[in-house]
Amino acid sequence: MIHRVKKLLGIYPADNGKTDEQTHRHRLHVATCALLLEIAHIDGTFTEDEKKRIVSAMRSEYGLSDSELASVMHAADREVKKSIDLWQFTSLINRHFSPEEKLRIIEMVWKVIYADGNLDMYEDYLAHNLAELLYLDHSQLIDAKLKAKKAYSPPKR
Repeated sequence: MIHRVKKLLGIYPADNGKTDEQTHRHRLHVATCALLLEIAHIDGTFTEDEKKRIVSAMRSEYGLSDSELASVMHAADREVKKSIDLWQFTSLINRHFSPEEKLRIIEMVWKVIYADGNLDMYEDYLAHNLAELLYLDHSQLIDAKLKAKKAYSPPKR
């Protein structure tokens, strides 16, 4: 009974034939993707290069298939649009990800930021806030930034 009430309230996603483990992983992927979408949109533009960087990061980090990635991106976009802050995503990540996994998320954040080769002040501000919300220290944030900046290659046109 309580399980049904939680589903109705949106605390548990609807059962789409997925196991609890699959549902749990999906929620974590959605939370991560939501942070990447938020950082991509923070400067007022969402470019194709940023989308490609998000797709690439989610594929390489989590090994998602095309259909899984589409589902995650759609769910993350929907969740970001209805959220009032990023705490719901970072709190889920904090409960279930190791410090190393959270550091990889910040590296993905920086890779999305540098998709266009520029660091906007809003992107920088949000990256710092995300690091704080994920309980990463400043040196970890800067190391991730330098790693992403070093790996940056201009988009092919």
